[in-house]
Amino acid sequence: MKKILLVGKLALLSSLIVFGLSGCLSSGQNTSPEKTAMLKMLMGRMSSVPTNRNVEKKATAQKRELISESELENRLKNYPKGSSGVKFEKRKDGFTINGESVYLDPEGEIVNYGYDWKDGSFFYLIKISEGNYKIKFNRVGSNKASLDIAYVEKGRSNYLVETVSGKKFNGQGLILTSKGFIVTREGSAFIYNVGKNSKNFATPKGWHIAYFQNGNVASTQFLLLEKDIEVENSSNPLAGLWSATKELGNTLGISKKEDYKLVNLNNPKEGYLINVTLGDKQIHLYSQCKRQNRFVQKCSQMDSRNSLYEAGGSKNATHYFWAITWFKGKDSVFSVTQESGYKNIYVRNLKTGKTVEVASRITGFPEFSAIQDKNGLVKVYVSGGLLPNVQNTDAEKLLQNNPDISDSSKKDK
Repeated sequence: MKKILLVGKLALLSSLIVFGLSGCLSSGQNTSPEKTAMLKMLMGRMSSVPTNRNVEKKATAQKRELISESELENRLKNYPKGSSGVKFEKRKDGFTINGESVYLDPEGEIVNYGYDWKDGSFFYLIKISEGNYKIKFNRVGSNKASLDIAYVEKGRSNYLVETVSGKKFNGQGLILTSKGFIVTREGSAFIYNVGKNSKNFATPKGWHIAYFQNGNVASTQFLLLEKDIEVENSSNPLAGLWSATKELGNTLGISKKEDYKLVNLNNPKEGYLINVTLGDKQIHLYSQCKRQNRFVQKCSQMDSRNSLYEAGGSKNATHYFWAITWFKGKDSVFSVTQESGYKNIYVRNLKTGKTVEVASRITGFPEFSAIQDKNGLVKVYVSGGLLPNVQNTDAEKLLQNNPDISDSSKKDK
């Protein structure tokens, strides 16, 4: 609107100047060749200045053309499925496919993604310009250009998402999945899968949705939650001291501080507590915060995926994102987690609760990862290599062939 008013003013100003000069010429006054040339130049420029009507027509022409949800689903189905699985590996600037090629998009930088190892499908978010993003879809092995799924506007404290079928969502967080995306708010989520009706999810009392999710939410139907922690009051030094004491106790193995939980989207009351603390994330990810109530601070500057990496591109190993992973394997849904201040590695069946300790060391493991290969096998790596005392690195078989050490307190119903 401001642009239209400015253009109108310029056009009016040009008209007045030309009218004035024309009046001078028609009044019979002596006119020099210089004045005549200037008049012709201004009249020519005036004709090239767009009017309000022209600007409005141009803006109208840029409106997005909507398609039906069923048409969008049909377009997605036209991408052929591969005959074998795919190994995806996360990177700061996208992801690799089968350890060979890095997937890039010519339209913008890939900043988030979700994928399925079985059929090679993936949804990803690209940054087009400051505040403007787009969600796209493709499938490994396809020679088709990526399919536009939704347009995203990122504000100071929220995301506005509109699908190409016209569905609109508004929230503070955005999670990409292997079937679409999830828009999150403090205690709720709106789940969008292409071709399906959107679903709502509400968190149990005392928990909110973790901003980062290092698992396949769509295929496992499990979501990571973070505990609501009372915002510490600077006038009460004991609050900070108590929190620091609990952090220290967890690090020493004296006590637990289970600030994260994996919950079933179909039954939010069913979940598994994870012995990872809020202290295991970079608190500077959020900035310009104002306290809203005892539990929530609203922050105008949101974090980005870059926060998960160091400046050189290596993992930010202290972040909870890398400590909590979960998968849909060939036969089960399970998590692989690094708990108790980096000291213990566990594999947990998210359907039965059975838990197996993969490794334990008092000094902890400074490096840890769980990677799913193209056959669906999840291999566990610690301290820069395969775990030396694990003969079979298939996490599902480790879960099947070792005794259950699950603590009844881990399962939270």
